[in-house]
Amino acid sequence: MTPQLRLQFENRLDLLDQEISKLTQQLRLVQEMKYTNEEKIISIGKEAFLEMEKTKIQFLLDRACLWF
Repeated sequence: MTPQLRLQFENRLDLLDQEISKLTQQLRLVQEMKYTNEEKIISIGKEAFLEMEKTKIQFLLDRACLWF
């Protein structure tokens, strides 16, 4: 792997790591919210969780590419 390609992958991993942190923070905020509408909390939580899972999968795929 060329140094430039490796740098691109590392930058992408950093961005994905930041995205995971942001989504984790959103999940924490959802848990702390005091909504009376329980369905809204569930909906927001599910969306944030699914986005976090997609981001984690992409992170792992990008990380695996560093080895090839």
